[in-house]
Amino acid sequence: MTNKPTIVALLPMKAHSERVKGKNFRLFNGKPLFRWILDTLLSIEEIASVVINTDARAILADNGLADGARVAIRDRKPEICGDFVSMNLVLADDVAAVPADYYLINVVGMPLDSTIFLARMIFGGVLQRHPSLKMCVVHGGGYAASYPARFDHAYRVRPECREHIDQPPSAYLGRLYFDTMVYDVASLTDLVDRYGADHILLGTDYPYDMAEGDPVGLVRGLGLAPEDEAKILGANAATLLAPQLSDVQ
Repeated sequence: MTNKPTIVALLPMKAHSERVKGKNFRLFNGKPLFRWILDTLLSIEEIASVVINTDARAILADNGLADGARVAIRDRKPEICGDFVSMNLVLADDVAAVPADYYLINVVGMPLDSTIFLARMIFGGVLQRHPSLKMCVVHGGGYAASYPARFDHAYRVRPECREHIDQPPSAYLGRLYFDTMVYDVASLTDLVDRYGADHILLGTDYPYDMAEGDPVGLVRGLGLAPEDEAKILGANAATLLAPQLSDVQ
């Protein structure tokens, strides 16, 4: 018999937003937007608790929310408040302070985010409508970049997966760029073989705990031709960003 894992949901929430003022507390179909998210999380019995990291405890109280059996409100530290603070810093603060059995928000969640993003962009027809759009997808493109056959199979057998595109999803993947954050030589070799050295950019995830310890060493471990190695280590990024950099200058 194994112990039941503890699953904790992290729900960052701030009082104000630079783009949409007070969006978390605006009424949406009869109740505040944050309440829809919170109620959905609380409806999942496998989730032991929801941790709300916020600078808006008083506003939450005005909306009838306080610490409870399955809801814990954490006051956001002053140094990670503000509209221009990376959400990664807020989540890292919660992860360091909240006991849980696994780090699924990062271990599974980050590459899954990349996968969902790619699925939406491809099946929704965005890449078909904008063939010159250039993007680098982090986390090595998630699960989609190394497992494109499932997307292609769906395209063949599911009519809704052909509604907005007229090529297999792998054709659109081949136009994109991916970073090297896959942690081992075999996985990175697969990316290079599938998409070419000119479509891979160096990634680090620095300064977080899931950072690659030796990103340059990982690339050099592939044993590529010098010109291909140089592309991944910087030339691809310089080429991809050159127009934007010249605009800034």
